[in-house]
Amino acid sequence: MITVTKDGELMTNYVTINPVPADEVFGAFTDHEKQPAVMSLSEDNILYLVISDGGKVTRVDFGRSSGIVKGERKVLAFAVQQSLDGTLDICMAVDKPTSGCRFYLLHAIRPEDLLQPIPSSKIIDAVNFPIVAHIYMGNKSTAMSQSLPLVMVAFVRPDRITKTEELNFVEFKGKEAKLNGNWTVPADPERILAVELGTVSTGDGAFILYEGQSGKKHLLFQNFTGSVPFAVQPVCPEGAVGLTTFLDTQTQETTLIVAGDKITYFLPRDYLSPKGTGTVIDNLEHVPGLKDIHCSQSQEDLRLWYTTVDDALYYYITTTSDLSEGVNIPLLSEGQGGRASGLLCAQARDDDSDLLVSSLLSVDQDANIYLLQQDSASKAWQRYPFWFSSEKNVKEVEGYMLRFQVVQSNDPEDPNNDDEGEMIVGSWLYVTCSGLVRCFINGKPATMSPAGDWYQTDVKGVLNVLLQTEDATCHQFAVQRYRPVEIPGGKRQRNSERSIEDPLLDPSEKVVGRLKNIQTEDDLRALRRQDGTPLIGPGVPSGDVVRAAQAFQQLSERADEIHLDQKQKLAAYKVAVRELKGQATGAWNWVEDKVKDAIDWGVKLIGDVWKFVVKIGEEIFEIALTTITSIVKGIVWVFKKVSAFIKDVIEFLGFLFGWGDILDTTDSIVAGFNAALDHGKSVLETQQDTVHGWLEDLRDTLKEQLPILHDTDYTAVLKNQELAKLLSGSSKLSDDDETKQSVVYNWSAYNFTYGGGTTSAVLHDDSTSRTSTEEELLRLWDTVVDQIEAITDTVVKVAKEFVDFFKPGHFNVNKLINKVGTILIDELVDALKRLADIIFYALSTGISIAKDLGNKKINIPIISWVWENIISRGRPLTLLNFCALLIAIPTTVLYKATTKSAPPKLSGRVTKDTFAQHVTGKGSASLSKDITNFALSASSGLELVSEEFSTLGLLADGTFEGLGLEGISAGFIDEFMNVFDSATLAFEAVGGFVEWPIIPDETTAEDTHAFDLAKFNKYSGWALKGAGMGSSVIVKVVAKAKKAPRPVVKRWKATVGAAMSVPKLCLSLTNGIQDAEEGEKSDILIVNGFLKGGFTFGKQWGESVAAWNNQVENELMYAGLVVKQICAIALYGLKIVDFGVGIIE
Repeated sequence: MITVTKDGELMTNYVTINPVPADEVFGAFTDHEKQPAVMSLSEDNILYLVISDGGKVTRVDFGRSSGIVKGERKVLAFAVQQSLDGTLDICMAVDKPTSGCRFYLLHAIRPEDLLQPIPSSKIIDAVNFPIVAHIYMGNKSTAMSQSLPLVMVAFVRPDRITKTEELNFVEFKGKEAKLNGNWTVPADPERILAVELGTVSTGDGAFILYEGQSGKKHLLFQNFTGSVPFAVQPVCPEGAVGLTTFLDTQTQETTLIVAGDKITYFLPRDYLSPKGTGTVIDNLEHVPGLKDIHCSQSQEDLRLWYTTVDDALYYYITTTSDLSEGVNIPLLSEGQGGRASGLLCAQARDDDSDLLVSSLLSVDQDANIYLLQQDSASKAWQRYPFWFSSEKNVKEVEGYMLRFQVVQSNDPEDPNNDDEGEMIVGSWLYVTCSGLVRCFINGKPATMSPAGDWYQTDVKGVLNVLLQTEDATCHQFAVQRYRPVEIPGGKRQRNSERSIEDPLLDPSEKVVGRLKNIQTEDDLRALRRQDGTPLIGPGVPSGDVVRAAQAFQQLSERADEIHLDQKQKLAAYKVAVRELKGQATGAWNWVEDKVKDAIDWGVKLIGDVWKFVVKIGEEIFEIALTTITSIVKGIVWVFKKVSAFIKDVIEFLGFLFGWGDILDTTDSIVAGFNAALDHGKSVLETQQDTVHGWLEDLRDTLKEQLPILHDTDYTAVLKNQELAKLLSGSSKLSDDDETKQSVVYNWSAYNFTYGGGTTSAVLHDDSTSRTSTEEELLRLWDTVVDQIEAITDTVVKVAKEFVDFFKPGHFNVNKLINKVGTILIDELVDALKRLADIIFYALSTGISIAKDLGNKKINIPIISWVWENIISRGRPLTLLNFCALLIAIPTTVLYKATTKSAPPKLSGRVTKDTFAQHVTGKGSASLSKDITNFALSASSGLELVSEEFSTLGLLADGTFEGLGLEGISAGFIDEFMNVFDSATLAFEAVGGFVEWPIIPDETTAEDTHAFDLAKFNKYSGWALKGAGMGSSVIVKVVAKAKKAPRPVVKRWKATVGAAMSVPKLCLSLTNGIQDAEEGEKSDILIVNGFLKGGFTFGKQWGESVAAWNNQVENELMYAGLVVKQICAIALYGLKIVDFGVGIIE
């Protein structure tokens, strides 16, 4: 059975983006992905374009990329106009070596073609225009490709136009553009205040608002293209300050709107008559004096944007067919709306209705553009940074991060279990959201909305969704359907798409749950930030704090009611996407900005609806608390009212990493790494037995134990284990399951993969000459490289049988071990003997290589920035610190979730000597307890992070691109693999610390034969783990020195891993049987030991099969990738359970 686990956290995240400067002039339009795009003209006359391009937001010099600007030419002015059919007209004035400028119209350009040179067939130009300072544009038709736009040029800045000669209409004839000629107005203008363009049945022209010499304002329509040009002056509304127009979709004629003391619209019959007075549509109650207006249109839907004299911004919602039926809503407070550009577009939905999306691009205090966006379903405005992609510039984003993971049941006794495995790797989920939200999905910019869409999961079957919003806006999400990915060349699966039970994720539930304990003023004042300072300052009035505590209780009660209502509905997710009738929700942004001015506020029952009521000045806002979005907006508002802002809210309500604890844990892992390697080196140096002799002993021991392994009834032991719960995504997750699937536990793996690790990680390894150790490894490699293919043939022939055991419904330890016979043991030990010299030489010499690599500096955009600016405060990020940090984050999260305390500090306590004492049972009780507990917790984190790297290594060469899973770009793969090989070696070394076998002094053993067997088995297991490290050393040295193709190196390591996995499995099961006989270890840990042995074996064979892309058929290779993921998820889940059960109090 397929289920989807879900988690959401309110937290501070980090993204690599660059802000977009507003520059001198900017214009916005909607691109082919229904996202806002921007053109802006910089101070140095470069015309930039910011637009989405194949999952990346890019910024280009459009003048040059379009082919218009050449040499040292500069763009003097531009304008962009979008038709209702989505196509664009772009005007550009470009200087030239002689006087004047060259004027261009790029006509009917599709947004998706903007990043390509514009073909000459789309370009109309004029060679000899005067210098153009500004360009006005207007639509002539709903389909721009059917008619040319309306264009007027100004030869001085718009705020300095005083004469009609400074304005001229542009006419297009064929491939040429020309100026219309001189024109006049009836009264001499003192200044021209506003210009808009329009079309009527009699021709095209311009609307001019100007001030005469007497100070009186006049409104003029000047017709330029009719058979007889004419001018009409209708009655100018009182206090007129601005104009805007829209195209009537029914009549294909322009409607004029004038902003003044009131908002007045003029139909053609009004502005073509000297007596025309227009019709008032908005009396502007509660709106202070205006200074400008503009509009956004999507077919019949219209938004009017008002800018006030103090640079506040309001908007008016209406339709072209009934302008008087509308409402104005405040959006931006004073000083924030001086430069703004609004957009309106419609997105189709499954129910054939359109989701209207309003976008407003404005300018912040740093002169950068930011985006406000609202959809017609939630009505809530959300604030986002407006940006283009970056490899280096890191920005904090304070909001929600979500995680959805497709999980496949592995319980053979579950009647709903699938008969065969599916490609959950890279599978697809259909997700809807209660409102439109911009986000990063697995590192790529995207949107989620009530319209719903299919999104592809990553190689682990995960959708990581990082919301871009900067204001902690919360929506509900519903994973409605699932479908597996199709295997290239494989059989097409019938009826593969299916509905998901329990589809809803409400990220607010954790937030609301924290509020329930705040019931009094004392409760609220007792809250502390991470540094111990009060969340609510002493200067906040007692009345506000009392009212805040009461509001939190009421808001949490409303949220509980909504959650209960949804759980009682079979189709709960439909509630999340319903339309809201009221428009007051759109005022939240304004109400938040005005929080200090609120003179009365609270949660009140008005009629039969609970509302959040705020009085600001003489105006009362009533916002219905009928959605989770509005409730969380209310929570944030109340916190702001008592002087706690988003960062403070996250410190209390959301998840905040304890970076101090994580740094301590990182240092503990580094200390353990060094101690284990130093101790391991001394063990290897004093080892008397030869490697070949040990392998013969291993052969004999395995054969001796094999009958016992075959006869043991593992099934009887496993029956007491809730296997389905451990390995599948039950909708009722245990605490351990919730930790394993949580956003924060998986944070470090996510931020390496999608935070620049696969695109810009650089390891500063400047060594060029080879050491004598490396030369010897290369010599040994040449002696065995021809034998690897023969060994591969041995393990490939049994691959399919082993891999099949880890598909859903097939897993059975008894059947698995009974597939292992004496012949296979002989073949694999023989294979290891052929490779022993190089592997174990690499192990003994690899310790110094690992330690040397660990001190190399590494740069990875987000992780380096977080390390240097937040965690370590200036310490350089070395490879060892990097690997330790990735492990430390899940380790700390697990430890604190389980014990409610930070992991023990081992730095300065764990040394070569104290570690040696610990692993021989002679260490101090206190330190041994701390090492044991720490290692148990770190083992799961190591499994999680090293598995992330292992999978990236499989994908790096593009083998699985047929699934839609990306490899590493060809230009970066060498640098990435250097990082990958080095980090893999470091993880192997850390594994030596956290998984070193504990073997007490043999003088304390009652049964010396049993002790000798246990000692041999455990140290043999350790030696085989060490051989894995040796294999990593070989890969690191050989790949770098010989520049061997990645598939060859990948297959080499896969073969060695598979050859070692069978003896590892046998040793692991033998140790479990002995533990069970001794009766000292918890039954759960014994059972988990059997399971871990099996799943470790399965993970290795899945990885090996996935790497043998030249040896196995496609379907088996893809099945190997699935098996690897299933086993890996099971493994780190089991290790989480081990920690919870095995921790020493």
